[in-house]
Amino acid sequence: KSLAASYLPRPSGIGLTGGLLAGLYATSICTEYAILVSVQTGNFVQISPGRPPRRLRVTDLPELALVTLDLAEPDVLIVTAQGLGERFQVLYAPEWSNAALAGLLVKARQDRSPRPLVILPFLNEEKLNTLAAAGVSGLDLCGNAILLAPGRWLLRYTGQPNRFKPEIKPVNPFGGRASLVGRALLLRPAFPSLNALHASIARGGGAVSLALASRAVRALKADLIVEHDPQAGIRLAGATRLLDQLASAWSKARPLTLWRGRASGDLQAVLAGAFERAAAGGARALMTGVGSSARYANLNMEAAYLYVDNPDAVLAGLGAEENARFPNLELLAPPDDSVYFDARPDALGIRWASPVQAFMEMHNADPRLRQAADELREDILRRIAAPDARGSA
Repeated sequence: KSLAASYLPRPSGIGLTGGLLAGLYATSICTEYAILVSVQTGNFVQISPGRPPRRLRVTDLPELALVTLDLAEPDVLIVTAQGLGERFQVLYAPEWSNAALAGLLVKARQDRSPRPLVILPFLNEEKLNTLAAAGVSGLDLCGNAILLAPGRWLLRYTGQPNRFKPEIKPVNPFGGRASLVGRALLLRPAFPSLNALHASIARGGGAVSLALASRAVRALKADLIVEHDPQAGIRLAGATRLLDQLASAWSKARPLTLWRGRASGDLQAVLAGAFERAAAGGARALMTGVGSSARYANLNMEAAYLYVDNPDAVLAGLGAEENARFPNLELLAPPDDSVYFDARPDALGIRWASPVQAFMEMHNADPRLRQAADELREDILRRIAAPDARGSA
């Protein structure tokens, strides 16, 4: 396994036999046979992580089992399989973002080349599927490919890791403080500048550095979720995908239970008192997303769930019994402070989680809450599409 992971075999003299090659799927070029041939011949190419080439050269092309690749011209690649050669028009970009792939697919449609071939430094399974759905061939510099010649052959190679490393570790724009950029765009889908977006996050109670906000915008742009240029500003282009990715990232979050017990009396009055004590003690408190579900959906919650940073300040004088039977109050430490963004206080002083936070948590809860989350998602999307995009839930 270490041998296959470190080296690409360069098999020679391996040809195709039989008739039409259609639907051939090679999950890895490092087959046992190919490794055996390479060990016997001593013919290896070592992979070294580095930067993708700015301009494509024949030496950059990977070795694919059963196929010969020949860069006849700077923008023409001849692919030969089973003795049958096909000329492809090369469309290359030195990055492997979703935006780069989308741009090359647009160019392929505009050029109307009979055999376009998209080449990126790395193509994962999702990008290969995108190319297949568009009917466009694709190849990366790591050994993954989908090569289409209708009536002749269909070749697919997958499973090779990305040997190129970005210079700066990309930020995950869907988790932690970086998620505040997406959350702010779900409140107001357009900003004239990064500074305006950053200021909006601060007004909503979020704390994120300008540098991290900038990196999050770049990551969202690469994922085709936002559009950004200095003249037009920043605009949300993929609200549905953004919501889905935020919910997916939250599935990995692990809030920590700090206290669980039972408070006597009317639960709304108990909560109002708890939030009053938290404010008096300088503590931060917020109804969790699940705890806020009754605010955004027709649900009856029999227990209250709060995020707090100082449980003692919340519990002081509350008269609640810890570890009691039939608990109706739970205090949790949030995974990070992004949960407090866009909190919604009511007339009693109870601070409810934002609609987006509620959606993220409800989507990852039990079936009843997931169904309610689907309705909440539609409400959020409708509010974004409304003329007054700020709105309130």
